[in-house]
Amino acid sequence: MSAALLAMGLLSYWEFVVEPRRAQLRPAGPKTEEAEENTLADLGELLLWCGLPALALALGGRPELLVLDDPTLGLDAVARREVYDELLGELAERGTTVFITTHDLAGIEGLADRVGILHLGRLLVDASLEDLKARYRKIGWAPAQALRLEDLAPYGPLGFRAGSLGGEAVLQGDPAPLLAARPEVQLQDLSLEELFVTLVGADTEVAS
Repeated sequence: MSAALLAMGLLSYWEFVVEPRRAQLRPAGPKTEEAEENTLADLGELLLWCGLPALALALGGRPELLVLDDPTLGLDAVARREVYDELLGELAERGTTVFITTHDLAGIEGLADRVGILHLGRLLVDASLEDLKARYRKIGWAPAQALRLEDLAPYGPLGFRAGSLGGEAVLQGDPAPLLAARPEVQLQDLSLEELFVTLVGADTEVAS
């Protein structure tokens, strides 16, 4: 799309969608068609403020599937949170499927239903976030309760790290037998970013 066409599209969107409704408040209760249009106008105004005009235009067609390539790249923390909370939350209510490629794993973790991790042209995982967190579990231990890598062999350890401050590892599968045998070992929360680093690191070692 040329700059001129994009500018014309933005002016039309602003004149016929945003301006007539920008001063209206969202009504309480179940959303009517008019309320949904008001919400769409609010979203468009937000996206224009965030510097995402192409995305604002795409929403005008009420798509069933929206593909976003790093939509928050270059945005500050406030704008990034606005996009995630307002845009994706509203699209989820509409039943719109949103496919996002992003490096902002911390920002997307609380929103994603399904996650795929791509590395060196290979899809390492493709599963629901809930399934991934059940499949990969993080454990930690204090220095005086050292575990060796071979102690974790039955659990397919990934990302094993041990040092003077203790250690941690990501295990594949249920670590219940290990936790029962070694009560000093603690189960820890595993973030999507930590899982990404672990899986990509393991895949890099295999590839090399």
